[in-house]
Amino acid sequence: MFALVDCNNFYASCERVFQPQLEGRPVVVLSNNDGCVIARSNEAKKLGIDMGVPFFKIRPLIERHRVAVRSSNYELYGDMSQRVMQTLMELTSDVEVYSIDEAFCDLNQYAWEIKDAVKRWTGLPVSVGVGSTKTLAKLANNAAKKADGVVVLGSEAITKAILALTPVRDIWGVGRQYDKLLEHYGIRTAYEFASTRDSWIRKHIHITGMRTAQELRGVPCIALEDQPAPKKNITVSRMFGRPINAIKDLEEAIASYATRAAEKLRKEGLHANTMLVFFHTSPFKAAFTGASCAFTMPRATHYTPDLIRYAVAAVRQEYRAGNAYIKAGLLLGDLTDPASQQQTLFDSDDDDRKVMIMRALDTVNRQWGRNTLFYAGSGIEKGWSMRRERKSPSYTTRLTELLRVD
Repeated sequence: MFALVDCNNFYASCERVFQPQLEGRPVVVLSNNDGCVIARSNEAKKLGIDMGVPFFKIRPLIERHRVAVRSSNYELYGDMSQRVMQTLMELTSDVEVYSIDEAFCDLNQYAWEIKDAVKRWTGLPVSVGVGSTKTLAKLANNAAKKADGVVVLGSEAITKAILALTPVRDIWGVGRQYDKLLEHYGIRTAYEFASTRDSWIRKHIHITGMRTAQELRGVPCIALEDQPAPKKNITVSRMFGRPINAIKDLEEAIASYATRAAEKLRKEGLHANTMLVFFHTSPFKAAFTGASCAFTMPRATHYTPDLIRYAVAAVRQEYRAGNAYIKAGLLLGDLTDPASQQQTLFDSDDDDRKVMIMRALDTVNRQWGRNTLFYAGSGIEKGWSMRRERKSPSYTTRLTELLRVD
């Protein structure tokens, strides 16, 4: 049996762990630059606050109902996610981390034990759905959110009832792309889809649809992956806190993003061969303009100074004075394992020195906090960084922001 463990309203729940006064009160979390709503508590959902709605449009509703508003605190959410996953790994032998707030488990523990342990050890509420396949576990989890937090599809009758109540658009692996097609042929529920002839599914939805149908019938086709697949690319991009038109600010931002991308690259144990740098003005302005520069680097690398140098050179090549840029980013591609890289005549002891420097840099920043050591080229004051005026403290990752209990 597979279990899907899903943290309920994850970002909002993380805020409540260290601010218990928010329990029972509507809570929303905003996107970068405090632009749109990206997470809502159940109380906020009942008020009719939609996902993705711009904050300025609901400000009167926020004030009228005393809705707690928080800026996105990715440090806190990332650390709390890691705590949840570590808890699951102590409770069950095989865990596949599916997203920041979801994981599949090979169930060798009672579902209620998992739910209670995560709540007790991390403070976060979760829903647990259990089924004989990952797709059924996903459907069970959707039902668990509306029940007491745990749903087990342990009998044919319960499974059939859940399938009959599930619209095809909510099936994992089907989604909106085939919703209209299936509805056109009178297939509206998961049960009707699972009962459809194999020949018809192969013709219209191909092998993906066939695999999903088999999973709904209780035949496992998607194995548990406790080792995530290697990344194919790494992207870091951000909206600026304010429009910027000075090339110095744009260079600092790109250098900062290159530094973050390099950290991710080394964490994966990979080198990058290609880079794409891009930046653009507001798409809502009449004079919208953007620029991008894609190139192959002389050698695959994860060395931060090299990546900064290439990225800044791309900015200087594509920058045009007079434009007010609001977003920039870079993408590292063609990622390879350094162990399998072809050596060249130009390899030297200098490469070993670079590896040692990066190892020392990452160790210091991991032990004492991100950006304890950083490259000056990524900026000191960073006036261009995104706005987070309502950000809660980093309760779990910064010593200066630890909660004090008197």
